[in-house]
Amino acid sequence: MKAKLQRRGGRRSKPAAFSRSSQRCSIRLLCWIIVVCASLTAGAGLRAESLQDILLSTCVANGTYRGLPISESETCRCWANVVSQHLTPSAASKITDPTGGGVVFDQDSFVGGLAPLSTALYDNCPGVQAKLDQLNRPTVVPPCKEAFKTHRDDVTIEWACKGDAEKGDAEAQYYMGVAGSMLKGVSGYDGARPPGPRVDALEWIRRSASQDYGPAQFMLGQSYAQGDGVAKDEAEAARWYTLAADQGHKRAQHYLAVLYEYGRGVQKDLVQAYKWYSLAAVDSRDPIPGRNRDSIARQMTPEQLAEAQRLIAAWKPE
Repeated sequence: MKAKLQRRGGRRSKPAAFSRSSQRCSIRLLCWIIVVCASLTAGAGLRAESLQDILLSTCVANGTYRGLPISESETCRCWANVVSQHLTPSAASKITDPTGGGVVFDQDSFVGGLAPLSTALYDNCPGVQAKLDQLNRPTVVPPCKEAFKTHRDDVTIEWACKGDAEKGDAEAQYYMGVAGSMLKGVSGYDGARPPGPRVDALEWIRRSASQDYGPAQFMLGQSYAQGDGVAKDEAEAARWYTLAADQGHKRAQHYLAVLYEYGRGVQKDLVQAYKWYSLAAVDSRDPIPGRNRDSIARQMTPEQLAEAQRLIAAWKPE
């Protein structure tokens, strides 16, 4: 599917790039972890004790969690337990070996990089979650729709939209999914930073799509078409594209036409492909659907073209 779209000139639709705020969020987390561990760089002075005990005592001595609504010892114990499980053997040995010298914490200090660690910290340690919320809360939190349409800032969008999304607002759920997917693309962390239970980006999109919100249905179709966060299933992609296309979503109509043209997830049907390419081309700035329509028209019989034109004339957005 992806190769076909690229050959035809299509691209996967991506939300606006909110990357700068995402990078700040990721950098803040890494810097915070480094600060907590700063005193470990003088490794030669450490007593011979367990890795977790060293991390715990360092965290408590550092005083990073003062002022948070949870005891330092409880938060630090959770932090030390999670970090000790994610350190690479090399980084861990430099901490526990008094003769190992200092250790500089960076992406390479943790198995799989920073993303698995940050996810585990956020999900398992309430005090850590509170600290990250404190670090990443925007100065001004606008209304949800204003945040999405004017700020184009993924962290701000999550803070602005989560309340409405949790109340069942389909558009806010879609915005949460878009912002979450952008943060995941930059930092590797999938889930909202604002207080409350973590809901991953795909789940927000699914909730919105289930309420018949066209942009979310299209985005969910993309996830199934490309195997992004779910098992690849082009039949399921076609189902969600159809729901969005029936509402007039241009990119859904375009991508659904590609599936029909090549018989991917649906039975090959040039009449349906012609229909959806034609509808996608109406009032569109993208020239690709029109070119694809004209290309397959040369493969169709007069009867097929007549049937396609009949379907186009009868179509109305739902």
